[in-house]
Amino acid sequence: MGMGFINIISGIAINLKLRLNSIGLFIITLFALAHCGNRNEENPYYYNSPETQSTVTFRSLQNSVFNSSCIQCHTQMASYSGVRNYITPGNPEASSIYQAVKSGQMPRNNYRLSNSQINSISKWIQSGAPNN
Repeated sequence: MGMGFINIISGIAINLKLRLNSIGLFIITLFALAHCGNRNEENPYYYNSPETQSTVTFRSLQNSVFNSSCIQCHTQMASYSGVRNYITPGNPEASSIYQAVKSGQMPRNNYRLSNSQINSISKWIQSGAPNN
């Protein structure tokens, strides 16, 4: 009876250890899923986007907005001089690029820019639309 009892206790201990390991792995996975990835689901470029920076730069807008959403149809948007034709520095509301993205007219590929992208364009224009 002694060996049988030990085998039962040993089996229970192994089963319990496996269950605890599984529970621990499950908790770690939940924690990782909750704390990793995009903090801003609306903008997949959140960590390298203009809205995470104190000032919006032309280069950041070019990388996160213009290259991915504009230059397919508007090749001139690939350069500062091309974009400059569509803005009134210091006045987003008077800038045709801002009006077009804010109203949803652009881009025309059934993809609307996120509010944070639109706000970044406004912020850049409001700051004088520097070539930085």
